[in-house]
Amino acid sequence: MRALTEIDKINIDRQKMENIIQNNKNAIHYCVLYEFLQKKPIGQSYKTFCNTVGKGVVDFKDFKNLFDRFARGKFAIVGQTHAPEIEIQGSGSVRSLPTLPEEILVKIVEKSGLKERLTLRKVSRCFRSIVDESKLICEKIDIRFTDLSTEICIESLPMINYQQKNGGCVIDFGGNRMIMNGERHIECALRDLNTILKNPKFELRVLKTTFLLGIPFLFNGYIPTEWTPIYRFMELEDFFQRFKRRLHVKSFDIQFEIHWNDDTEPILSILPYLKPGILEKIRIKMDVDFSDQMKEVVKLEQWKQAIELDMRKTHFELSLENLTHFKRFSVFIPKITEEQVISIKETLFKSTNFESCTLNYYEDELDLDYIQSKVGPHIEDNNTGALLFKDQETKTVFEIQLGDESIDIVRKC
Repeated sequence: MRALTEIDKINIDRQKMENIIQNNKNAIHYCVLYEFLQKKPIGQSYKTFCNTVGKGVVDFKDFKNLFDRFARGKFAIVGQTHAPEIEIQGSGSVRSLPTLPEEILVKIVEKSGLKERLTLRKVSRCFRSIVDESKLICEKIDIRFTDLSTEICIESLPMINYQQKNGGCVIDFGGNRMIMNGERHIECALRDLNTILKNPKFELRVLKTTFLLGIPFLFNGYIPTEWTPIYRFMELEDFFQRFKRRLHVKSFDIQFEIHWNDDTEPILSILPYLKPGILEKIRIKMDVDFSDQMKEVVKLEQWKQAIELDMRKTHFELSLENLTHFKRFSVFIPKITEEQVISIKETLFKSTNFESCTLNYYEDELDLDYIQSKVGPHIEDNNTGALLFKDQETKTVFEIQLGDESIDIVRKC
């Protein structure tokens, strides 16, 4: 009798595993769940299941019924409230399916999108642990704060709305409603957001935050501290501080509209807790004067290491030297001078990093003829009216377009 080869041993082990699965309804449940998470057509999923587990183990009707249950968010085994740990006998030991083998479960999680991972967290404690520790790349999180509500949009998932009503918070997600008595909407929203952000391997492309805050409501003739905007930003800062690490975010977008006179610092409640060097783009849109806050913002490493800035509709009243490290930037300068334009042109032309910028200002704020006479030797493009400059040493060509409300400077080649 010939000795068993490694291939023979693998085939025998595979047959044993197939037999175990075929005779264990819980194991079958998880195999079908795995196929569901692959997002393939049900016919294709059923074919893969039969080729892997065995033909005739589950007929198509039962397979479809499980698919339909999963689509409705019901993941527990029929007749049970929660998905159990599945015990399988093998090689004289007892192990649970979610840990047999763990590398397979890790691959399931890694191939699953955000929605599927949030679903898998509900399946078992083992899956929850794997999901919370696996690398996750998310395209966008959009958070909108108002006086009486918070809204969170994560990628293409349905919006989650947290509404303050009748002394509690009403949470609405994809038509499902939950009431949290005695809780505030921002508390509930940040608690749910923590489920994703606490993952140490979480990476986010875009974090967008919008604040639309009015005058806080009076309760029995006074305004509770927890309803003022400044308290809101203190809560946010405390939330981001809790992670004990800076978040991996590539683009940060903040829009701010407030009708309440207090020392709010919306940017400083979030920006310092994003990872410098990873953060590439900053977009700020404000309808209030926040010059004092910006004096602190420009000192941050997050600002100094970013490569793109969009403040085209927001006043920037600090020294333009705080902008010249960006590759691309667009700002609104309400008190711009001809000397500033000439000076920044000289600085940007010497930069090896600079690509383009737009300086926006009030109409007819500048004497464009004066600027044109002082910017140095150039030729004028007959078609566009742009001024073209060529560095004789580097042969680099720059273009300046002078306009009534903006000046564009671009490195051409």
